[in-house]
Amino acid sequence: MGWRSSGEETPLVSEKQDVLLSSCPLLLPFLTHSAMLCRLCNLKESIENSHVIPRLVFRSIKSDSPTGFLRSYRTPNRRVQDGDKQPLLCQECENRFSIAEKEFAQNIFVPFHKLDQDHFSYGPWLHYFLTSLAWRTLVLDLPGFEADPTITPSLLEPLQASLRTMQSYLRGAAHASDLIRHHMIVWTAAQKCSPELASIGPNVLIRRSTVGYALINKRYGHAAVVHNMAGIIAVLNIKGNPRDNWLNTKVNPTGGVITQPQNVASWVLGDLLDALMDRNRGISTCMSEKQREKILQELQSNSAAGSLRHAMRDALLRSTGQE
Repeated sequence: MGWRSSGEETPLVSEKQDVLLSSCPLLLPFLTHSAMLCRLCNLKESIENSHVIPRLVFRSIKSDSPTGFLRSYRTPNRRVQDGDKQPLLCQECENRFSIAEKEFAQNIFVPFHKLDQDHFSYGPWLHYFLTSLAWRTLVLDLPGFEADPTITPSLLEPLQASLRTMQSYLRGAAHASDLIRHHMIVWTAAQKCSPELASIGPNVLIRRSTVGYALINKRYGHAAVVHNMAGIIAVLNIKGNPRDNWLNTKVNPTGGVITQPQNVASWVLGDLLDALMDRNRGISTCMSEKQREKILQELQSNSAAGSLRHAMRDALLRSTGQE
């Protein structure tokens, strides 16, 4: 998954998941008993193939792709079948998470992905699902922050406290829900953007990618966990910037509605766009001409693929500056 810490100007990025796990005090109980125990209950052995971002997201991207495959930004010349899997949860806790995940899939992700639906009613399951998602990413990313000597204990403490709160809530402590502040942004299509972003293609960039990571702004102490699930953008505000603006994005623990218009001005989205553009540039730089030719042939032979509507929107943005 990876983690990012931002200073005054230059972000520090690491993609390592195995750095100095023993330096993380929250993980010491797990390592004392067994490195393979479930990270949530700390009682049963974890399964090997616990997805960090739900499998449904990757399966949906593949299903309407003209190529029928996924590619990692790390190895763009190699096709991959699925998303990141880690030995995180035992089967019982995996099943616990899957209840809310199925509700999210049926009521939000599938109508959004297939039909560009942008308004939804939801129950308590959405807040629980987003918490399970943020918890999985933070439990993997926190050791990277703790191993970084430039990140002070005062910057780490809000993340550690958030992880404890989420773990308690996910294990059944419903009263902790009010301390967990989620936002969900529904990105159907870019209407307007800068020439630089238009040249990259924001619709394909966001609607055809997945990413999740924790981030800290070292100068101001802001912290969050952000995910892009092919256009459903989830943000856990751990320590928010009071200047941020979030309109019609808050996810209530008891349920509610996601309506339009949504309007967001936040350092978190700025960082997410930067991360996606960095990865896009990395793919463009590293992909071989042979792979480019293969992809072009597949695009030409599958011109009716549903995902191509995003590329058409980007072409229109480049030519007119708006959709």
